Amino acid sequence: MFEVMRQLHDDHERVARLLDLMDEQISAIQAAARADFELMLNAMHYILHYADEFHHPREDAMFERLKMSGADIEKTLVDLLREHKALAEKGDRFHRILETVVDGSLVPREQIGELGLDYVDFLRSHMHKEETEAFPVAERELTHGDWEAIGEELEHQADPLFGAVVAKEYEALYRILTRSAS
Repeated sequence: MFEVMRQLHDDHERVARLLDLMDEQISAIQAAARADFELMLNAMHYILHYADEFHHPREDAMFERLKMSGADIEKTLVDLLREHKALAEKGDRFHRILETVVDGSLVPREQIGELGLDYVDFLRSHMHKEETEAFPVAERELTHGDWEAIGEELEHQADPLFGAVVAKEYEALYRILTRSAS
């Protein structure tokens, strides 16, 4: 497996862990129990800043190469690229409402829960489509040269949550993730 594809799979597994954490918090919101909004805000910050700025551009580059390969997957790729834009919008909306809550504003729990569920479900569905429809075709159709070009097109960025060094802003989130993984 090429390094770019391995990284994309790893990113999906890591984001899935964050989505599980978000599900727990959204369930607490819906049950009118105590939820950790700051934790959710940190998770969304990571997803928006790492995944949307590093992960999705790598996928977009792979999708463009896949289009040029002649593989019969055009509709799926168009859908996935459109979903990247929708994810950014949904994620930004959910992030903003979490910021509002953390800053002390009162927001109806139902609204937070609905926005959170919409985002989490949409992102899970999107990653599933990539893993089952696009990634297998990319692994089969793209050449060694394609993978090297994709890897070189975008600057490498260390993962600030799951990388060798955890960024200060994600230390609490990292502790919770590692505690729940044990």
